[in-house]
Amino acid sequence: MDKVYEKLLSKQITEYMEPKLSHCLLAYRKNNGCESTILWLVANWKKDLDDKKVVEALSSDMGKAFESLWPPLLIKILESYHFSDNALNLVR
Repeated sequence: MDKVYEKLLSKQITEYMEPKLSHCLLAYRKNNGCESTILWLVANWKKDLDDKKVVEALSSDMGKAFESLWPPLLIKILESYHFSDNALNLVR
């Protein structure tokens, strides 16, 4: 039952947050696998290098990010994105 709940909650949060996220945040987004992300990055890096800009990258492993997230911090983050009280209670 917890997997069904998790899937439904994930879908609702994704639909709510998708329009609010920067187009540069690619991980864990629909239709953005590793290959498309790498292609997007390389194309942008090439353009920036051609324009004599400095290119920097930061890579991190977020595989266990939500498993190690402190629950009160998650609630504060969701509050900052104006999640309703009902939604916050559901997450709690």
